[in-house]
Amino acid sequence: MNEPAFRFKLIVFNIEKENNVGMLSRSAYAFGCDELLIVGRQRVKSTGAQGTFQFLSWRHFYTLADAVAYCRQQAFQVWGVEIGGACITQTTFDRDIAFVLGNEGRGLADAAPFCDHLISIPQWGGVPSLNVAVAGGIVMFQFQRAQGLPPAARSGERYVDDNFPESMT
Repeated sequence: MNEPAFRFKLIVFNIEKENNVGMLSRSAYAFGCDELLIVGRQRVKSTGAQGTFQFLSWRHFYTLADAVAYCRQQAFQVWGVEIGGACITQTTFDRDIAFVLGNEGRGLADAAPFCDHLISIPQWGGVPSLNVAVAGGIVMFQFQRAQGLPPAARSGERYVDDNFPESMT
């Protein structure tokens, strides 16, 4: 399997709905996330994760400052996903990046100062914002698509992952 030129981490900051953390975990695993960093929430349920928590590297931080410092020690830039940022479709992903996804209601209001760059996902409809798990999936897809690697192998209607038992799908 080809390795991407750049890696990404996902920082989920004060996400309130447990199923959103689980769904983000599932997408993070599907898109080859280096590590999932959960900030704020001490207890994490795996609702929506479809068993991916056991295969995905993840850790908990009490503060965003600690999570950001951890990422910067590994030379990752920290990019927030927030309405008003640079358009994701016109963004060049040419470095290791830790993407910050904020609270479902407040977004990244308190987190923007920690970010090196802000990106946004354009919308054409009338809802105020996307669900955080949906937005995270779009960001992860766009990052990996920019790497130019072929997707994982498929077997029928499923992608093949030797680490993930078929009985869990």
